[in-house]
Amino acid sequence: MTVNQPPDAAGLITGPDHACSGDTGLNYFTDPILNATSYAWTIPPGAVITSGIGTNSLVIDFPAGAVSGFFQVSGVNNCGNGTSSPSLEVTIYQKPSPPAITFVNDTLFSSSMEGNQWYLNQNLISGATASYFVPGTTGYYTCTKTLNGCISDFSNSIYVAISGVEESDDVKWMIFPNPNNGATNLIISAPNQEDFTIKVYNNSGTLVAEMKNIRMNYADECRIDLHYLPDGIYYIILIDEKHVFHQKIIVKN
Repeated sequence: MTVNQPPDAAGLITGPDHACSGDTGLNYFTDPILNATSYAWTIPPGAVITSGIGTNSLVIDFPAGAVSGFFQVSGVNNCGNGTSSPSLEVTIYQKPSPPAITFVNDTLFSSSMEGNQWYLNQNLISGATASYFVPGTTGYYTCTKTLNGCISDFSNSIYVAISGVEESDDVKWMIFPNPNNGATNLIISAPNQEDFTIKVYNNSGTLVAEMKNIRMNYADECRIDLHYLPDGIYYIILIDEKHVFHQKIIVKN
């Protein structure tokens, strides 16, 4: 006759005691239990075991709908379950809503007063954590909010073009008048005939006008009609195969 011993009592569970809804790949484990051939786990409601079922180490996802609860584990063999571990309480926080950002007088503002992080072209801007940010580089700006260690999705995106005429070695351009009443003139100085695309964005980063395949040569002039747009700040982008130029304009009808 072979007499088997039941599993020893389980020890403490190691792992984070809080998580954010949507977190994936979190690790929870306990030390190996003497005489255990398998492990029986209790996990918070809605959590998903993605790896490690029946072992002393789990990889856990907390998808939307997962709620706060506890982890517990016991060793298992053909004698049954051993004494369960102490419970590890885990709090699940919901991601905060993304902030809304605006652009006023060359400054970006977040609707959140705290927990902000600003991004340029979705790249984190180091140290930019205030409720406002003064951009110094042309590009798309967004912001996130952190609450209880959980990071929101990105805010709305605002395209910011730094004022001033931009030139390359072979192409020069000028926009006038600025401010204007919606009648905008564009002069391009290029050594060869080239096809350009002209895009106009509003202050919220929404494309409001586009002109494609505009063929221009040396010192050619193009008229951009923006009379139908409300008063405000707009950004004109001029694109060809080799260049991207930006300039801010002000429309006052």
